[in-house]
Amino acid sequence: MAVDSAKTNMEIVKVLEICRDVELANAALYHYFAEIFRGDDEVAALWHKTALEEENHAKQFVLGINMRKEQIVESLTIDGSKAKDLLDFVKSLSAEVRTSPPDKVEALRIAINLEERLVGFHMTTVAGFADNNLKKLFTAMMKSDDHHVEKLHEMHQRLLTL
Repeated sequence: MAVDSAKTNMEIVKVLEICRDVELANAALYHYFAEIFRGDDEVAALWHKTALEEENHAKQFVLGINMRKEQIVESLTIDGSKAKDLLDFVKSLSAEVRTSPPDKVEALRIAINLEERLVGFHMTTVAGFADNNLKKLFTAMMKSDDHHVEKLHEMHQRLLTL
C-alpha cells in the first residue's frame, strides 16, 4: 500500500512539475515578445507584465508541489500525458516564433489562442485540495494577477483598428 501511495505521490508531483514548466515556457515566450517589440513601450510593457504573471502561475505550482509533499494536494484533474502534450505544444510554438518572428498583431493572436488552451491548466483547476480554504487562497491569487488575457484582447483589438 505504501508503494502505491508513494507512486501516486510521485506521479502527482511530476504532473505539477510539468504544469509549472508549461507556465515557465509561456513566460519565456512572452519575455521574447517583450524583447522583439521593445521599440513600442506600451506593447513591450504588456508582454513583460504578462510574462511576470505567468511566472507567478509557475510559483503557484511550486507551492502546490510542496503542498503535495505534505499531503495537502490530494488529487489532480489532468493526467501527465495531457500536461506533457501542452508543454510540447508551447515549446514547439516558441521555437516556431523564434524562427519566424510574428508582427505585433500576430503575436497577440498567438498569445490569445495559447491562453485559451491554458485556461484549464492553472493550479485552481488542476488540483484537488485537502482543505477548501486552500482552494480559495489559490483562487484569490489567480484573480489578483490573471487579467492579462483581457489586456491581450484589448491590445489586439486596438492594433486591428489602427
